[in-house]
Amino acid sequence: MKKDLNIAINNLLSVIEQHFPREYFPTKPIARGNPYDCCKYCDVSVPEINSKLHNHEDYCLYRKIREAAEEVEIYILDET
Repeated sequence: MKKDLNIAINNLLSVIEQHFPREYFPTKPIARGNPYDCCKYCDVSVPEINSKLHNHEDYCLYRKIREAAEEVEIYILDET
């Protein structure tokens, strides 16, 4: 049972990594004439985020999913 749970969790983490990779979050252009992009989910600019997850807004879908994935990874490490 525990082995099946670990397989399911690893599969879930794999799907999260495919759609919400650690290094790259989905972006969109800010506005005409602005050279920067911003997060697709919270509209914070890429320079403001500065590669730090906590610089996304609290309500940001990307941030929430990455934080949840990190919690699951910590749980797996604690269980082994």
